[in-house]
Amino acid sequence: MNREGLVQQRRKQVGLMSFVRSECANLVNGHCIGMRLFSTKQFRKEGKCFLQDSKPCTYFEQYVLQNSKDRGCYHSVFNQYRKIKEIKMDLVRICRCGVELRPRHRFCDKCKKENRKKTKRENQRKFRRKELVCA
Repeated sequence: MNREGLVQQRRKQVGLMSFVRSECANLVNGHCIGMRLFSTKQFRKEGKCFLQDSKPCTYFEQYVLQNSKDRGCYHSVFNQYRKIKEIKMDLVRICRCGVELRPRHRFCDKCKKENRKKTKRENQRKFRRKELVCA
């Protein structure tokens, strides 16, 4: 299996509506109550969830989508939502193992150790070959 296949396997695959049902505070018994966060004002009339009708939802973009980063399923949820509304993806850099990278880092700590071991092994092999040829 190639590297991209492993990364896809390690990322959580979650359906958009199943994620919304579990994470959206406005979705109660399958109906959207349309309330803003920390407010008593409604951003829309109570009724069917916009996402069920394949329409974009501002509340989802501002609050619920951010939770998907913590849950580890951001790319899966974002790609499904992007089909509903054309939005640009936040540039979240991801290591080949699927972990979000810190600023100014190429690899996560786990992959960094693996790369060091691999490079050290390769360099030792090259060095030992040179010793055998010279001797």
